[in-house]
Amino acid sequence: MAPIVAGPHGPQNGPSTRVGGWEPNLAQITAFKLKGQPYVLIYRENGQAFASPIIATPQGPHNGNPIPLGGWEPDYTQVTTFQLSDEPYLLVYAQKSGNAFAIPIIAGVSGLPYAGTPTRLGGWENDWTQVRAFAFS
Repeated sequence: MAPIVAGPHGPQNGPSTRVGGWEPNLAQITAFKLKGQPYVLIYRENGQAFASPIIATPQGPHNGNPIPLGGWEPDYTQVTTFQLSDEPYLLVYAQKSGNAFAIPIIAGVSGLPYAGTPTRLGGWENDWTQVRAFAFS
């Protein structure tokens, strides 16, 4: 993890911090906030998904204990986050089939995140290699 900071000739990388050890079978990593707490979403090649809180330590930010979000389809080629009505969602896209879904990230009874019910966004073209959400208005 490294912040983008102002440099003498424009933006540059700030000092980097190792956030944690990562397995080699991770397919996608993206970040989101739930009730002000930052998390990193980890999606494995086998379809398993986890949310790990980012916690501050004297050595810098680190990932906390992962929270299982469930077993998803293993063919999602893109996983990204977006906000809708100030709530976090995941946008997942399977390139092979062209299927895309919006999945709400909800605070459970204990305040820990869990994945809500997916909403199919329709059949998209299957030749997209990058899908990203952005804020509009």
